[in-house]
Amino acid sequence: MQPFPHLLWLDYPIAVAAPRIVVTHTIRHVSHRLLLVIEGHATIESSSPAGTVSTHWGPRSVGLFPCDCRPYTHTITSADGFQARVFCVPTGQIPRLSPRSAVDAPAPEPGPCTFDDGPLTAFLDRIPSCCDGHTAEEDGADVAVRRALARLDDLLGAGPAPRSIDGGAFPASVMNDIVALIDSHLRDGVSAAAIADQVGLSPSHAAKKFRVSTGISLERFLNRRRVRRSLPLLRTGALPVAELSHALGFSSQSHFTRVFSAALGIPPKQFQRLQRDARG
Repeated sequence: MQPFPHLLWLDYPIAVAAPRIVVTHTIRHVSHRLLLVIEGHATIESSSPAGTVSTHWGPRSVGLFPCDCRPYTHTITSADGFQARVFCVPTGQIPRLSPRSAVDAPAPEPGPCTFDDGPLTAFLDRIPSCCDGHTAEEDGADVAVRRALARLDDLLGAGPAPRSIDGGAFPASVMNDIVALIDSHLRDGVSAAAIADQVGLSPSHAAKKFRVSTGISLERFLNRRRVRRSLPLLRTGALPVAELSHALGFSSQSHFTRVFSAALGIPPKQFQRLQRDARG
């Protein structure tokens, strides 16, 4: 288990706002997805190659849609308004849910695992939203994500799964400085040599410790941070997608679309439409 799982989480709001009562979107489940209902009631109809399942949701309920890399169409119906947060959780962070290949595995049931669990809800509530411009390094985010993952382990199985922290990782204070360096150079990018200079290690040693600390390569982490930075800008429509792609250091709009879709399961323009629906 990586010592800094909170650095890889992404989240965004979904809603059914008046005068609409139905919102439909299609998304590929490329990560585990946690749905936390903030307020309101809704029926969510989830359709996939495995079939269609309808689930009913009320305030403070939580659902877990496991990753299976398949496309789903979710139709949310609410007569009185509905607000929720979706958390995209990398597959390796919930070890009791083995990633399933969309090619080799049988199609799973399309519905979520649902929980009416106060502690899990409270931990998710404490995670700052990246769509509001918050950073993953804000006080308490790391603890909240760790506790949410531990609680999920407990709810999914007979007690928590082992979660040892690799001693080869960077200390938290050093990792925070590295992330700050990366975030300040999203357009131009940061090399392993630059990180090595900051932490006083050789580039190869720094790259190895970085992978131990995050579970992914520097290049993939950089792109995930770019996607994270794009979420509040896409939500507000501050920049056209083409300009945003350039501002964040992607080689082209199509490159940005590929990376964004790989992280969230939907392309940037579809994400913008989903956020417009959320605002009504």
